[in-house]
Amino acid sequence: MLRNPWQNSRFPDRYHGRGVMRRFFEGWYFKMTTRDGSRSVALIPGVFWGADASEHHSFLQVLDGKHVTYDYIVDRASAFSFQTKPFLIRVGENQFSFAMVEPRVSRKSSPKSPQGQRPATDLTGLVEFSNVVRWRDRWYSPGSMGFYNYIPHMQCYSQVCVVDATLRGGLNLNGETIDFTGGRGYVEKNWGRAFPYSWVWVQCSTFDDPSVTVNCSIGHVPMGPGSFRGHLTGVTFDNRFFAFTTMNRSALTIRNLGRDLELEFANAGHRLVLRTRSEPDSFILCRGPRDGEMVPMVWESLQGQVELELYDQTDNSLLVKSHGRAAGLEYGGEQMAIIDEDRAARDRQGDTRSRT
Repeated sequence: MLRNPWQNSRFPDRYHGRGVMRRFFEGWYFKMTTRDGSRSVALIPGVFWGADASEHHSFLQVLDGKHVTYDYIVDRASAFSFQTKPFLIRVGENQFSFAMVEPRVSRKSSPKSPQGQRPATDLTGLVEFSNVVRWRDRWYSPGSMGFYNYIPHMQCYSQVCVVDATLRGGLNLNGETIDFTGGRGYVEKNWGRAFPYSWVWVQCSTFDDPSVTVNCSIGHVPMGPGSFRGHLTGVTFDNRFFAFTTMNRSALTIRNLGRDLELEFANAGHRLVLRTRSEPDSFILCRGPRDGEMVPMVWESLQGQVELELYDQTDNSLLVKSHGRAAGLEYGGEQMAIIDEDRAARDRQGDTRSRT
């Protein structure tokens, strides 16, 4: 059993895997973008508990958007450690908090992968986070998932840890120095048994209007014999925060734009329209949890573009329209299922395969 599960639910930033012995993952996603939006790097430290002890391991995933490269660096499960106050996680010599990232990866010193191959990554540096903006919550609605954090045994939980942050410092990645000073940072996390079988994810901190950021997650959530489409989206603009979520009963409409999407959210106060644009050769194939394994399954671009429009519903006035670059985009799994909600629900109710 998890120790103090109420505290974990109330504070979703924390590590949730204490006491879990099998079929569990938890990972924190740190995205850093340069001031001019020309470079984005994402680092994903985490831990995975497989069906048996031989599959347990910690990991660090390294995504370089410019060069469209990826590495999955494996270490012993015991190389993962965490502390709650202040929040800090470690994978070997790599340290991560909401105030800084400090990777220490070397071809010479890194452990071998399960296939016996050493990682192709050299990565060192220090990037500090300041002016951190958090998702606003209450005890009865903690974090970005709100009261869903209190529902046990969900397939996958999600948390936006840092909506926005200002960066200082840099990384040396495979001999190239990347200066993130003046750039923007973002942190989220996921944990549970497996990723959803259908999801959409959009994140961008580099808009023409520097006060604008957006993060958006949409996924089919198994619940009892069926499922429902859940979503959470947060927008900052002019020092204000706007939430469009399942919890606050925001409506969602999804339209195809070729291989990309138009997403429209609406609640009593505001309406948000997002239009994504991407190039097929910008997507990186990453590992994710599925059926008790970490397998290549997540296609992500760090070179996407987003057009954002935010309206006031009282008079339909346009509050802001802005173009974003260096956006993170994922169109995951059965993409059409996330668009056709009714068909997805029927398909899942009729699917007798294990979803864990």
